[in-house]
Amino acid sequence: MFWRVTNSQRDLAATITAVEVAPTGTTVSVITVGATVPAGGELIGQQVVPSAQTGAALEVAVSWPNGRTDGGGASLEFKGTCIKPTPTPTATPTPATPSATPTTTPAPGGGGGGELPLTGAPAGAIVGAAAALLAMGMALFLVARRRRVRFTA
Repeated sequence: MFWRVTNSQRDLAATITAVEVAPTGTTVSVITVGATVPAGGELIGQQVVPSAQTGAALEVAVSWPNGRTDGGGASLEFKGTCIKPTPTPTATPTPATPSATPTTTPAPGGGGGGELPLTGAPAGAIVGAAAALLAMGMALFLVARRRRVRFTA
């Protein structure tokens, strides 16, 4: 299972000062005492829980350089049965061409993996729309300038 610790401060990094996990005897990778949560960022850690357990919990305390402290936690109750994942078939490399076998890691939150989600505005569409508006404005300016009637005496 994966846990996510998010830093609410966008301008200060936080330091983890205390970590408590359940069930006892398990740990959460990356989320450890002394770890730094980047400003406005997050840490994602993995906890491996024995299949006989019915739940898990994580409590974390953090502090910032300005003296502010905070803490929180979450817990989960497992329902159903654990299913052991089936191994992904791998290609056998030929002896003349050694190659590394690719491995995959599960996505945080139990997702199916794949590509990263697209966040933010599509920059190409914004640039194209801005260029079109600029060209249209220039064309209207030139048309208005040519149609202007001037009287001279």
